[in-house]
Amino acid sequence: MNRPTKIYFSIPTAGEVEPITALAAAAIARDPRVVYTQFIGRPSDHVRNAIVRAALQDEDTTHILMMDSDMKPPPHALECLLELDVNMATGIYPLRYVTQNAVYITSNLQSNGGFLSSFSNETGPFKVDAAGSGLILIKREVFEELEWPWFNRVEGFTQDDTLGGDIYFSKRAKLSGYQYTADPRVICGHIKQLDLLALSQALRGM
Repeated sequence: MNRPTKIYFSIPTAGEVEPITALAAAAIARDPRVVYTQFIGRPSDHVRNAIVRAALQDEDTTHILMMDSDMKPPPHALECLLELDVNMATGIYPLRYVTQNAVYITSNLQSNGGFLSSFSNETGPFKVDAAGSGLILIKREVFEELEWPWFNRVEGFTQDDTLGGDIYFSKRAKLSGYQYTADPRVICGHIKQLDLLALSQALRGM
């Protein structure tokens, strides 16, 4: 018999959360299956590890939901990710670099890229090898099987060689037989401050 769904939900943050993200989090937290707890600290991989440790202390937790402090998820995001019934589910959102016109999902395990520039051909959920952690829903057994630290930023000699905590986790999960499923129904806004002149020039190819 399956256990009732109980989702441990948190926004890892250094102390600030975008207002639109806070409103979305409040809506998600009203779901009776969701327990929301705030975690504040630096760096982000340490905070994510703390969230997982706390979630696993509750034996009734079935899923862990994390949302970055600058996300704008659609109202149906949680329901869609749950409906997938997979070990690891992710929403989709654009990178901060508008000239790349990319979603923060990689199609391979390279540490320095492989970002999908388009997913318009996808008519339903699709597998990816790695994903950013802007909006992720993961079943507890994934974390129980993987050894600590689950998230760990690995510094490289150059920026291109550096492995972010989210991609580090994705790679380790993949090696253990787990893989993210991305849901094109869950397209999230990614709130950033932008120079409008730079944005205009980038979009026009100037």
